[in-house]
Amino acid sequence: MSNPFAPPSPHTLPSLPNAELADAGVRFVAVLVDRMALWLPAIALALPVGLVTVDRLAEDTMVLAVLGTGLLWVLPLTVVQWVLAARHGQSIGKRLMGIRAVRDDGLPPDFLTMVVMRQWVIGLVNLVVQLFCSVGVLAIVDPLFIFSSDRKCLHDRIAGTSVVKVPHDPSL
Repeated sequence: MSNPFAPPSPHTLPSLPNAELADAGVRFVAVLVDRMALWLPAIALALPVGLVTVDRLAEDTMVLAVLGTGLLWVLPLTVVQWVLAARHGQSIGKRLMGIRAVRDDGLPPDFLTMVVMRQWVIGLVNLVVQLFCSVGVLAIVDPLFIFSSDRKCLHDRIAGTSVVKVPHDPSL
C-alpha cells in the first residue's frame, strides 16, 4: 500500500497519482507515426496527379492540382486528429504508443485545451517567430523542454497538460 503522505514521484502527476509520465522516446515515436500518417498518404495521392499532369497543364495549374489532391487526405485526417485529441487526449500515434495527454487539473480533455492551447497557440507563435527569423525556432525549442524533470514540452506548459502512459486496450 502506498503512503498517502509521501511526496509525489517526479514521474507522476499530483492530480493522477497512478499515472506514469510518458518517456521522451515514446512521445517521439507517437509524433513520427502522426506525421507519417499525415504526409505519406498525401504524397502518395498527389504524386501520380503531378506525374499525369506534368505535360498537360500549365505549371501553376499543376501545382494547384497536386496540392488539392494532397489536401483531400490532409484536411480530413487533421480533423480526425483534433476530434481524437479533444475527446480522448490522444492522436493516432499516441493511441498506438499507449499514451495520452491529460490536463494537469484532472479535468477531462476538451477542444480548447487539447487542440487550441496544445497545437494552435504554439503553431501561431512559431509562425510569428518564423516571420522574423525565417526559421521555425520553436519547432526545435518546443520538444527540447521534454528533457526537464517534469517531462513537459513547451506546448504542455502552455496548455497545462502532461502526457502519461495508459494501459493497453487490446480491443483497439
